[in-house]
Amino acid sequence: MIQRVVLLCILSWGFILPTYAQQKIVVNVLQETNIEEVAKARSKRIVQLLSSKIQWDSLHQTMFFNRYMDAERRYFRTFRTENPKVSSVLLRNQGLLRLQRNEILRSLLPPTEYSKFLTLESEVQKKDILRQKLDIHTSTPILKGQMEALGWDLLLDTFSFERK
Repeated sequence: MIQRVVLLCILSWGFILPTYAQQKIVVNVLQETNIEEVAKARSKRIVQLLSSKIQWDSLHQTMFFNRYMDAERRYFRTFRTENPKVSSVLLRNQGLLRLQRNEILRSLLPPTEYSKFLTLESEVQKKDILRQKLDIHTSTPILKGQMEALGWDLLLDTFSFERK
């Protein structure tokens, strides 16, 4: 019986995660409506993903949604004036977005639920290391920025920035 429950959990996780994760997102940083649409859609997906992992009421979900959507908007707007193809610029902004998300969640969640979130974030960080093929044992100048930015995107989306 326990084997069936474990198998059911694994299968359900296999179906749930792809619906939230790994989409190709095209962001036109010069169009405010496009930034708004992308930030809103991503924030909804992140709230859904977090709701599947942590227990929180609708008030806290709404508070997180609004704050995180604002952080996402700021993240995309920075690329109006900065080049996202420069890895140091991209990593700095990804690390900042991760820090802002964690601060929002730390202020909204009780410690037990926040630790569940940190577990989810560490799983995403491991997938990010594999996806980027990082060698965390060698010291390079850019490695520190890469390590700080790991797990910045819980959804593991692929981004393409446009200026049209």
